Amino acid sequence: MRVDPVSGRVLATRRLGSAFGQALIAAGKLWVITYSFTGPRRENYSVLRLDPHSLAVRSRTILPGTSGRNTVGSLAVAGHWLWVGAATLDRVSLASGRVDRIVRLHYRGPVQVAADPAGRVLLASLGLDHPTYIARLNPRTGAVQARTTVRWSAIEPSIEGIVAGGAWIANSGGMTTTSWRIDLQTLKTTPTQVPAIPGSRVFASAIDGILWVTKPDRGHEITYCADPVTGRLRARLPLLRDASLLTADATNFYYSDVSLKTGSIVLKRASIDPKCAS
Repeated sequence: MRVDPVSGRVLATRRLGSAFGQALIAAGKLWVITYSFTGPRRENYSVLRLDPHSLAVRSRTILPGTSGRNTVGSLAVAGHWLWVGAATLDRVSLASGRVDRIVRLHYRGPVQVAADPAGRVLLASLGLDHPTYIARLNPRTGAVQARTTVRWSAIEPSIEGIVAGGAWIANSGGMTTTSWRIDLQTLKTTPTQVPAIPGSRVFASAIDGILWVTKPDRGHEITYCADPVTGRLRARLPLLRDASLLTADATNFYYSDVSLKTGSIVLKRASIDPKCAS
């Protein structure tokens, strides 16, 4: 759905035919990756190029499947290309929506990709078995430039945003999810103040230059905006226990909440505290 960010009114809808993975706007189009799991070792992926206003489909590209691990797929724009991470790493033309190159990274399992807002840095989360890796890739060719090892993970580590010379990574070791920051040049961990709580899931996501720290099942107790380099708390968010942060723009953040009257999920927005950007 395309939703008016002020009124919440639905402006356009598009039935995808399979599950939604991720979306982003680039080169004047809305790019969406969809997926379906048709067997224990089989996934089907498609990249759709949509008109961002009407949501009309301009092209649909089917990607290779069979990663051996169910993954929803990811999108990033870097080096003037659309990079798609799924069962493989694919380079897609922003003009035609067609796959231009399939990059062989020589790691088992799915690939997750992320890029900085300027499209100069391309990162990937790689690997299926222990250990897994975070790699910096050439933004034009996809070749590995450097990598760092994530020594223990129950699932593939997730890249939760690139900002201010670093990237925020989330990783699950089973019962606990932790978030930390790495330097883009060295790929080494940098000191931060994001808490690591045993038996909890703590996510730190960088959106538009602000770090948002959330713990899905504790609401306002540990949901706040923070310094994107240090992780230092700047301001807490006025969310109730059942609310979940979804995304943010330059002035507002958007979250889902449960209606006390109907029990349905409601999309809400609130102004960003000026402290979040200070």
